[in-house]
Amino acid sequence: MLHAGPVGEGGPEVKGFRRAESTTSREHAGLAAAKHWGQIERLARTAMSTVDGVQSRIDVKVLTELTDAARCVVSSDLIPSVPGPMPHPAPAHLPHTERRSGCAVYFPACINRIFGRDPDKPCTPSLPEAFVSLSARAGMPLWIPDDVRGLCCSTPWASKGLADGHQWMADAICDAFWRWTDHGSLPIVIDAASCTHGLLEDVAKHIDDSRRARMGAMSIRDSITWCRDLLPHLSANRKLETVALHPTCSTTRLGLNRDLRTIASFLADTTVVPVGTTSGCRRLRMWKRGRAADGPS
Repeated sequence: MLHAGPVGEGGPEVKGFRRAESTTSREHAGLAAAKHWGQIERLARTAMSTVDGVQSRIDVKVLTELTDAARCVVSSDLIPSVPGPMPHPAPAHLPHTERRSGCAVYFPACINRIFGRDPDKPCTPSLPEAFVSLSARAGMPLWIPDDVRGLCCSTPWASKGLADGHQWMADAICDAFWRWTDHGSLPIVIDAASCTHGLLEDVAKHIDDSRRARMGAMSIRDSITWCRDLLPHLSANRKLETVALHPTCSTTRLGLNRDLRTIASFLADTTVVPVGTTSGCRRLRMWKRGRAADGPS
């Protein structure tokens, strides 16, 4: 019996369906996107700069209506929606770091190389700038390789069922990690939990045995755990009254929620996890347990 799972929660099954329905033209497009991801990043940042300029001068509702109209005429898959105020674009340049002093390789996720801060806040410091500065202050400086742009955790291709692009990017990121870490001598830190999850749980299933062995020999850490380890070397001169946390499915699956609460407690007097923020992950776990109890399909 085929289990489709709850809507939005049967990740592996949905990816399998998309992969089975993929066409030759979609595969070619996906592979081309993977090979030219650096150019796509630059275009995306340029688009974000345009959006940022437009929404700062006119009501964002106008931009929403324009993109909705374009999606109706062209394609909802090709034209992104603008449901509300968009963030600033990420800075064109990543923070300067040095290889010789780095305690870890820092791989800024492509989403954080494209999207910047809240539009109501200053453009800087960006997430990479803040993360590099914080780590240096704690005596654990990070190193960002010069050629990180154009590389990705390969999750976008996996989620769309684009096998060729997924394979190409999975191979490319594995080879880059191996080179950057000097064959596993340095740990790698990722600043987006969904990307960390994709690298740890998905990439290894789609690379050859030699690359899989290399991935197993490297230490890939999420920025949440890295920041938790910085806390003994830092002090909080002023605490916030309350911090609300939204544990994601990725942080839950990676076991990062305790570290997230530890960091929040360091920064605030009270930590709150709003009711309902973890309900989706709970339903997913219950569905998986039920599926396992049913036995093989």
